[in-house]
Amino acid sequence: MGGKHKQAQRTKNNVRPSSSGRSAALLANTTPNFPGFDAVKECGYIPALSGFTAPSHEDVDPNIDVNFQLVLKKMSKKDSTTRLKALQEFTQLVSAGDSAEAVKVLLPCWARLFCQLVQDPEHRVREAAHVAQRAIVRAARRNLAPHLRQLAGPWFTAQYDTHPPAASAAALALQDAFPPKKMIEAIIFCQQEILNYIIDNVTVQTPQTLSNPKTSSAEDMESKYQRVLVSSLQGYALFLQKMPPEHLEAVHDLNKKLVSSKRFWKLASHKAPLVRNAWFSALIAVCQKAPNLLENNGSQVTVAVFGKLDETDPVVLPAVWEAALHVLTVVQNCWSLVDTEKLVFPKLWNVLREGGYGNAVTIFPNLLPFLSKLPASTYADDGGFCEQFFSSLRQGFKQKTVQQSISENHAVAKCYIECFRYLISMKNNDIEFCKLLHREQLMSVIELALTERTVNCGMLFREVSNLIHHWSRNRHNALHAELLSLFWCGLSEMCMKILKPPGHDSMQPQETPAEWKVDRVVDLCALLKCPASEIPKSVSKVRFSSKEIIDNEVSENENCETDNQVSLTVFSEDHADEFAKELSRLSCELATVFINELKKCHVSAYIKPLKNLVNSALSSNDLLNAVGSTDQNEEQKIHELQKLLDETFCAWLQDKARCSEAVVELIFSLLMHVSTEMKDRVIHRLYEISESHRSVLLWLLKMCVKHVGDKDVIYFIRGEKMSGELVALSGEVSSCSDCDGGDALEILRFCLKTPAIADTAVPGILRELAVGLRRTPQPTTTCTVLACEAAAMAVNFGSAGIDLLAGVFALAVLHKAEEPEVVEAWHSVAPEVDIFIVPSLVAEIRALLHNCEVAEITEQLQPLPTEVKAELLTELKSARRDDGMWMSWACHLAHRLLGELTGDAVTPPPLPGPSHDTHSFAALTLLSVQLLLSQKSQKESQSSSDDDGDTDKLLEHMPELTHALAIADDFLTCYVNTPQANVMSACVTDLKSGYKKIIQQLSKKEIQKVSDAITERAEVEGNTWIWAIYNLHKYAFGIEDGAAIFSCLIKESRLFGLPRMHTEQIFYGLNASKNCDVDFAETELSKTLPTITCWLNNVTRPFHKSGNIVVRHFMEHIPAYWKTVEARIPTSELSNVDWEEVHKLIEKIHFLAAVTKNAWHVLPVRMWDFILLALVHLVKNLQSAVKTLLQETNAQRTHSTSRRNLTSFAVATCLLFRAVDNFFKEVAKEDNKELDKKMFKDLLEEWKLVYVGEIYKTFTDIVKLLADAAKETVVTLDRQILLQEIGKSLMCADVGQYLQGSQHEAFIESCEKLIYSPLNVLQLTGFQMLKKLVPFFSAKDSSMGQVTGEEMPTPGLSLLTSLLDRGEAATGALLSELRMGESCTLEPFTESHAYCSAYLLLWSLTLELCAHASPQLRYQYAAKLSENGSLRCLLQNLFCLMPAEVLKVSDIKPKPPKAFMFSAEPSLQFSEPCDGQYLQHLACWVYFSTLRRLPAMVRQWWGEVEPRVANMVDKVTSCYVSPLLCIQEMQAVQQQDVKYNNMQVKVHSSVREVVVIYSLDEARVELVVKLAPNHPLGLVKVESGQRFVGSGQWRNWMLQLTIFLTHQNGSLWDGLMLLKSNLDKRFEGVEECYICFSVLHGSNFQLPKLCCKTCKKKFHSPCLYKWFSTSNKSTCPICRNIF
Repeated sequence: MGGKHKQAQRTKNNVRPSSSGRSAALLANTTPNFPGFDAVKECGYIPALSGFTAPSHEDVDPNIDVNFQLVLKKMSKKDSTTRLKALQEFTQLVSAGDSAEAVKVLLPCWARLFCQLVQDPEHRVREAAHVAQRAIVRAARRNLAPHLRQLAGPWFTAQYDTHPPAASAAALALQDAFPPKKMIEAIIFCQQEILNYIIDNVTVQTPQTLSNPKTSSAEDMESKYQRVLVSSLQGYALFLQKMPPEHLEAVHDLNKKLVSSKRFWKLASHKAPLVRNAWFSALIAVCQKAPNLLENNGSQVTVAVFGKLDETDPVVLPAVWEAALHVLTVVQNCWSLVDTEKLVFPKLWNVLREGGYGNAVTIFPNLLPFLSKLPASTYADDGGFCEQFFSSLRQGFKQKTVQQSISENHAVAKCYIECFRYLISMKNNDIEFCKLLHREQLMSVIELALTERTVNCGMLFREVSNLIHHWSRNRHNALHAELLSLFWCGLSEMCMKILKPPGHDSMQPQETPAEWKVDRVVDLCALLKCPASEIPKSVSKVRFSSKEIIDNEVSENENCETDNQVSLTVFSEDHADEFAKELSRLSCELATVFINELKKCHVSAYIKPLKNLVNSALSSNDLLNAVGSTDQNEEQKIHELQKLLDETFCAWLQDKARCSEAVVELIFSLLMHVSTEMKDRVIHRLYEISESHRSVLLWLLKMCVKHVGDKDVIYFIRGEKMSGELVALSGEVSSCSDCDGGDALEILRFCLKTPAIADTAVPGILRELAVGLRRTPQPTTTCTVLACEAAAMAVNFGSAGIDLLAGVFALAVLHKAEEPEVVEAWHSVAPEVDIFIVPSLVAEIRALLHNCEVAEITEQLQPLPTEVKAELLTELKSARRDDGMWMSWACHLAHRLLGELTGDAVTPPPLPGPSHDTHSFAALTLLSVQLLLSQKSQKESQSSSDDDGDTDKLLEHMPELTHALAIADDFLTCYVNTPQANVMSACVTDLKSGYKKIIQQLSKKEIQKVSDAITERAEVEGNTWIWAIYNLHKYAFGIEDGAAIFSCLIKESRLFGLPRMHTEQIFYGLNASKNCDVDFAETELSKTLPTITCWLNNVTRPFHKSGNIVVRHFMEHIPAYWKTVEARIPTSELSNVDWEEVHKLIEKIHFLAAVTKNAWHVLPVRMWDFILLALVHLVKNLQSAVKTLLQETNAQRTHSTSRRNLTSFAVATCLLFRAVDNFFKEVAKEDNKELDKKMFKDLLEEWKLVYVGEIYKTFTDIVKLLADAAKETVVTLDRQILLQEIGKSLMCADVGQYLQGSQHEAFIESCEKLIYSPLNVLQLTGFQMLKKLVPFFSAKDSSMGQVTGEEMPTPGLSLLTSLLDRGEAATGALLSELRMGESCTLEPFTESHAYCSAYLLLWSLTLELCAHASPQLRYQYAAKLSENGSLRCLLQNLFCLMPAEVLKVSDIKPKPPKAFMFSAEPSLQFSEPCDGQYLQHLACWVYFSTLRRLPAMVRQWWGEVEPRVANMVDKVTSCYVSPLLCIQEMQAVQQQDVKYNNMQVKVHSSVREVVVIYSLDEARVELVVKLAPNHPLGLVKVESGQRFVGSGQWRNWMLQLTIFLTHQNGSLWDGLMLLKSNLDKRFEGVEECYICFSVLHGSNFQLPKLCCKTCKKKFHSPCLYKWFSTSNKSTCPICRNIF
């Protein structure tokens, strides 16, 4: 009590209480006496002791800059990263160069720090220290001199830091400090400090003294110690090398101190290889520069060096052997100081037997000098030493390390022969010894190479060959002559022994010698004949200083002048003849054996050796001698050779078992030694054999190519037969046959490059290659290579060459990235082609357009000559003429059908034939534009003088290009939703851009020329040429209002008749009518009515009174005409009426539609009655016309009269219906002030009661007709317009409200067929029809009522989900192989695209149904969708259909790509293109709508997917959807009343926050609702503010709001209203449900009604139902009694 009895808790690793006494004792023991600044005056070396640390803040000179003080303080920290950063900051401060005085003050402290930092364990710190030192050197310059001795030791030895970058940094710092001339002076100046530092590190320091054992591990201490030893020893070697001899005497005592130290000699056996290497390097320097230091240490030196001869580490080896040679030179009588038999030779034999332990390249060049220093007594043992030496070498020669490395093998082989040669020179007086050495050592190693398969013998054979050539050159020497004789005799016996083992001549079958042995015998003969061709040049030669050896060399080479001169000795004729005879004799013996074996046993193993022997070592005479016997004359020997060729070798080629390429090679090798007649006969015999053996032909061709220098072979290969075979071979190569691609390539390549055969085989080869280049999917590699090489010569070979060049061009376009050599070949030959290649190029271009971009084609056309490009432009114009004419007809048809253009009443509108390639038309036009652009830019860069001529050529093409652009643009406008328009849309966009660039480069005068040329064509043809005029002015002058252009055309041109009418109608369509006067001078109705119709369609109300007069005038005549038409032309029989009558009727219908649209104010009431009656009459006949058109067969569709009449009638009727229907919808609008309500009130009632029902019913029946035609995949363009106009009319007709009973099911079934139609126009029609039924479905589901405790029936949703099943199955199967996040791009107008788009359209309708539903009904919808799992499938599919740019978004960006796809709803109108982005846009929008309508379900799915998918979904949602949804949620809240009775809402949009204030009398409840950044995936946060209820009740209310916003598919405003309703009911006294603790249920907003009979607590029926189903009990949740 009253005291503290327990010890306080200690910190980690602090097990003992603190003690100031113990701390003081520790500091006294570990911290050395710091020398302070006074020591600097001495400029002496201060060792870096173990307890040394940087000076404290109090010890630092206060004159040092504050910034430097902070950095120096950081350098003393324990953390290496902190020290590194401090050094980097220090370097920056010093390099800044603000004040040299600041650096000068810093130097004393830096010198002490540097000595410590250069030994830092962290290599980066050491490197940074030297970088900082370099900066100090540059800044301080001469001011560094007083501190140089203090820095010298660590700085000098740091040049050998084990971390190379640190060593390099130290060396660079020294180079900056001292120029080369001053470096020696600096070393001399600091020699004592450097030596003291080295001596201290080598003889005094230990791992424990260099580091602090209490803060460093044993590994770190040892590593630092080894590093210091290496740098010190290497630094000592450098010190000795740099110091002049006279100055070394001044520090002799210090050097002697180091060399006499026992620790110095122990380092020779140090465990670290780097330390041993450094020690031997230092020893070498001592031997070179200060050998007197070793006078009293001879025994230590010899034992230390020779005891390490078997060193295996490659780091130490070079230094050991170099040191050994130096010791042999420096130490007198060194062999007397060591026992060679016990210490030296055993280690030497081990090294030799092991092949130098993998270091033969380093060790073996030292063996000859080492051998020369052995005492003479070593050789006095009758060859014992030599036997041991060479046998060890032979064992080492067989080691794997030697055989697997060429350099190792060469080192051993060269060493063996050099040592052998040296011993022969040493013992030249002892002939018997030399013979013994020759027999036992030289012949033994040759036998080893010939009989041991593992031995790599090439290098050894070359060295032996050099030796034999040397002896042959010095044959006058008796010893050499004797050795040569022994060599040839021994070699012959050895070869015969190998080829003909004992018992070989017996009658019993003997085993054939191994093929590799025979090959080695032949290789030896070949290398004996010509060794120098493959011998690597030796880098250096060893000269012997022994006088005896020099005398021997002089006696052997009498012609050598002096030892210092290099003499080139060549064969004398006598010596060469002798050597050739010996070699020839050996070769003949071998050849005789091979030929006899081939004759006797037919063993194919001798074929290749005989061929090699013939090619390398045999002459013609030798060959004949080998074939024949000695008693035969030359003619008989030739006969034997011919017999050998015919009966043996040619017979083998006819035997499949023995037929091989080696046989053909051998035959050709023999043919090079025979007469022309025999050669010709044998070659033709081979060709006859090749006719039945195809492989023989390839070998024959290959051999002919190799022996093309023979004139007889050239004559044969130029023959007609061989030329045909070469062409056939090229065909095989091009067709990827089984022909050997490598050999065939070489053969054909030779043929293409050899002018001797160019005139016979090359044209055929070029044709075959041209065919091969066009093979699919791509040509063979061999064909491609050959075609590229043949391209250069193809220019000179007519049509064959042209086809090949065109193929190379196509290949260069298609495979530019994969095969750049093809592009290079095309670019090299393209400037040399002529205009004859143009037709072939155009054909290739048309084929390429569907596989590559136009820009890629243009790039490869750039190298063509100017005249070829000009011809190409002309040919391109002809190539697109047919497609352009078809598209022009199609555009004219569309304008005629829609009433936008008129035509001759006698001439019906053209019906385009089978669909043409619209993409090719647009692409070829774009290609022409790009060629013109590139040509013009090229001329500008070259500053050509012929600019006028080039401009004229450009203007020649401009009218036609302008017309082509007009056609393409008009076609896109008329048929935007067709496959033909889709494939050309991208090209047209680029075409407009390129055309604009061209036209802007022309002057006004040049543009006027183009305009005049176009106008001349327009005066004759009208139509699209009028559009060409408009495009010209639009892109040239930026005039989009056609008024000025129209006036110019009317006044200045000679436009009459139909072209004038087209001009008026087209420019009326450009809103030019209000500025142009209309000439009504002509009174004939049929000529002016189309113009008036076009004018009415585009006029702006109110228009001039004259217009009213004209309209009334035409309207007065129409009723009378109509009666006439009804009498003469029944609309039910229009298919058989002449076009002239139909044309007049259609014009009247178009006029009525235009009047209804824009001139309704002119019509009296009686005219309205006429229009409505006429409309009813027309619509009645519309159904039959549509039925007839849709039921036509392919054969019936060719009957153009019926098709044209009915299509024109149906389209015109649809236009009239839409005009009337839109007019009455405008009348029905209450906010339309332009219409007189009183005047049209009765008319509107009459329309609704009398007309509209029957008309809408007719269109409902038309839907069924369209459904029957929904399976069509391709329709003609006129039917496309018909279906499009019917679809637009159905969008106007509100057919849903007129369906009764079973009609709904039939109508929905028809809509299902339409929405799954492959035709986009029918799919959109079905979608729009179903969209009109969505409110009906929602109302029907709501009217079904509610069933307590059960699910609400939802027939509307069930109907839509049943429609979804088909699309879901197809889409799921299509995307089944894709992972979520892998984008799938579907081609428009394909079956897969149709199914996916129908699937997404139906889902958009389902989500629209959820939007129309009440909160209670939406809850039921969500439950249904969750049960069947369709929403889960939807979300998975959506993330495979979104664009790749969306799925790969990495972070929220200010302008993420494709953001409009989420923010803008797809228009889904007939005027919008169905391009590649259509489906992607639809997928993005459906995802946005899903998050908007069913956020809780998406959130639940997101929480269940794998992390990779969840992360991707989160990024996409946060980047694209969340900002939009948050804005919409905030705007929805803001649009409500700011104060809703007793609840007030405040919105803070910038922080996604809503503040709710609920007031009750004077009390206030405040809630803050915050939306997550990834809303609605992230949870909504509900925070509390002011409250006046208990914490429990408050938690319940916050929980209710959080649960609703998290788990219910409602908006933020729905949740706030639910909270308000709960609070209102709660304060009204309504008891809450004791399961969900809410008054109103979150799904159906019911009050708690079910009451427990025991505890009287009330519950919601859904809550109680869920309680019973999940707990599997029927008890009350509160009292647990039976409910």
